[in-house]
Amino acid sequence: MAGLGSRWAALSGRRFLLRRMDYAILGRSMPAVGDPLRAESLALPVGCLLALALLVGSAAMAVLRPAAGPGGAPLVMARGSGALFVRVGEDLRPVTNMASARLILNEPAQPRVVDDDRLGPVSSGPVLGIPGAPQRIGEPIASGDAPWTVCDGADGTTTVAVGSLEIPPALARHTGVLVAAAQGEVVYLLYDGGRAAVDPADPVIARTLHLDGVRPRRVSSTLLTLVPEAPPITAPHIAGAGGVSLVGGRTVGSVLRVARAGTEEYYVVLRDGLQRIGGLTADLIRFGDPRGATEITTVAADLVAASPLVDTLPSASYPDRPPTLGALEGDLCATWAAGQVTIGTGSVVAGAAPVRLARADGAGPAVDQVR
Repeated sequence: MAGLGSRWAALSGRRFLLRRMDYAILGRSMPAVGDPLRAESLALPVGCLLALALLVGSAAMAVLRPAAGPGGAPLVMARGSGALFVRVGEDLRPVTNMASARLILNEPAQPRVVDDDRLGPVSSGPVLGIPGAPQRIGEPIASGDAPWTVCDGADGTTTVAVGSLEIPPALARHTGVLVAAAQGEVVYLLYDGGRAAVDPADPVIARTLHLDGVRPRRVSSTLLTLVPEAPPITAPHIAGAGGVSLVGGRTVGSVLRVARAGTEEYYVVLRDGLQRIGGLTADLIRFGDPRGATEITTVAADLVAASPLVDTLPSASYPDRPPTLGALEGDLCATWAAGQVTIGTGSVVAGAAPVRLARADGAGPAVDQVR
């Protein structure tokens, strides 16, 4: 036991001398308590062990969980090149931009990012998408804050503007515009935020709407599509016209006028009652009357009160009176906002210049520029 104690004392003394030599080499005083150099000497091997553990863990993760491939993701982005691919059926097809990809998928899909070497087979077909469509898509705008405006210039250029812009002023009340489809022969009357087909070759329509000498303006299908369509404006067919009505024995097809406080109302005599009509419908009936009746008879209000009211003629969508067709200057615009459409003239004022699209065709059917 005495020999063991002497050896332990010798080893302790040797370690003490070695520590003093270490401090002497570093030019530092050896502290009486503690050993700072011991902690510093352990940092290197501990760091090496940690680095080795991380390396082994990374290798294990690479084996157990390799880099994910596209799988069944509908939208894939290559990590290295940033190229987008959209899934059509079972194949991945290259697509031009994010907007086109989401339109193809019909959903706001987020791309799965994969390494180029994990992309797998890609269809060799043509690149899908709309050239010039945005790559970055911002936050959706609330419908109430996102008016849509389509303007057709005098040169046939079509501009689409979206967002809070200064929209063109609307046409005055009881004002209309006669237009024709650029790629068709149908003529429309734009009025009160709607459109109705008219036939300028029909003398009854031409005289009622004052279309003589009015040349319709050619507009794009984009603008027409934005404007809701009402039934065509035609001279109403009155069954049994010229016969005797149940309303006081009056002639079927005759127009009556009733004076009210501050205004007048018009009624047409039908076989089984009276139908209230507007001034435009009254003129259509008079101009189309084969009997040549031109007078509007003024009657007392008690006749209307005592007669049955019917709704036979399809004239509810007709304007109350013939719209005034004024000279059109500048752009013709249709604006949709919160479910309502207004017709206006002028141009869209915006801070940014319009962006001309790759498929712009001037007076052709395509949209030429957007704001």
